[in-house]
Amino acid sequence: MAIAPSIDARVATLRRRVDVTADELARAQSAVATAKSLEKSVRRSASEIVDERLALISPLLNELYQRLRPHSDWKNIEYSIRGDVRRFLSLKVGNDLNPQFVFSSGQRRAAGLAFLLSVHLARSWARWNTLLLDDPVQHIDDFRALHLVEVLSALRQAGRQVVCAVEDEALADLLCRRLLSTGNQPGRRFLIDTSAKGVADVSAQIDVPPMAAGVLRQAAGQKVAG
Repeated sequence: MAIAPSIDARVATLRRRVDVTADELARAQSAVATAKSLEKSVRRSASEIVDERLALISPLLNELYQRLRPHSDWKNIEYSIRGDVRRFLSLKVGNDLNPQFVFSSGQRRAAGLAFLLSVHLARSWARWNTLLLDDPVQHIDDFRALHLVEVLSALRQAGRQVVCAVEDEALADLLCRRLLSTGNQPGRRFLIDTSAKGVADVSAQIDVPPMAAGVLRQAAGQKVAG
């Protein structure tokens, strides 16, 4: 015949369970506090890394911005960071003016290209030295497009591979002549069109001869008779 446990035994069992639960709760609270501390450390470290990366980008950004010449009045550009949980980057010119509101679409495009190229060049740790550009001259006038071509040419001369897709054939020929490792090799332009299967495919390959040496110098020396 089973004997029901006494009230004291039940109370003792409940107390042990309460003690175990309290210990588990204390360990859980300690784990939560540790996790929050780790999260703050990770966010702080991430913010410091972002700040360090941007510090490397800043001089490159200004140099490329000046070479692309987005605006005649504001010749320098800076950046600012706001937010603790999420870091938001914004560019500014002049007296803390946001280029988004004072630049034209082409000027904003040129400033954005300067920033993206500076990010590409600041990745000294990366082995990927290829730069892919899809119609970078969209909304950019011919004046700034020529500056962009010269910047890309400098990158190519420094040993980087530059792959650029444009719609203008004359600009494509110019890129073929400028994005060369030597001055006597031909450039190659690929025409991409929709094939019979409905997919993009290379429809033609055109060799573009290099510009003859001294052409620009000779043209500059010519005089117009009148």
